[in-house]
Amino acid sequence: MQFSPEEKNKLKAMLLFLVKRKSKESGGHCGFHVNELNPFLDELVEEKKIKSRDTLHSNKFFLS
Repeated sequence: MQFSPEEKNKLKAMLLFLVKRKSKESGGHCGFHVNELNPFLDELVEEKKIKSRDTLHSNKFFLS
């Protein structure tokens, strides 16, 4: 995937927010893992905004 500089900055800001939030909630003892986004992806699947398809090693997400 390729992103414009503006899109990259937005993504980086959101990821930094998530890492800071995890650090604050854990008192700096736990790191953020990308798998923590899975509940949000699952919600989007339940809302029928995206589809989840199983692959050999994980799931991939597609537009509905």
